Amino acid sequence: MRAPGPAQAEILLIEDDSDVREALAFRLGVEGFVVRLSDDAPVTAGDRPPACVVADYRLPAGDGLAAIAEARARFGAMPAILVTSFPEPSLRRAAARQNVEIVEKPLIDGFLVERLKALCAPQ
Repeated sequence: MRAPGPAQAEILLIEDDSDVREALAFRLGVEGFVVRLSDDAPVTAGDRPPACVVADYRLPAGDGLAAIAEARARFGAMPAILVTSFPEPSLRRAAARQNVEIVEKPLIDGFLVERLKALCAPQ
């Protein structure tokens, strides 16, 4: 049996690939997180601020950094993780300027879950 996520932390997951979105939502749910799903942008993600945002970099209407910025503009400051396969140095610099962590695909070994647990832990 797995330990619950930090106090049932709510994660906003922005991912356009439905198979990946559902698989990640399932995995995070198993780990005790509450997951809100969006296929492209945080505007469809409800009214409550999430504890953390996880966004894919490549999205149909833009990119994950823009989606994270939109979520922060709407909900306030919160930790964020950008998921990408090819984090070029320029993307790493842009993410660092926005205080966004990068987790590289493929998502193996539970690294994303561990980062979310650390980011959502009570301070």
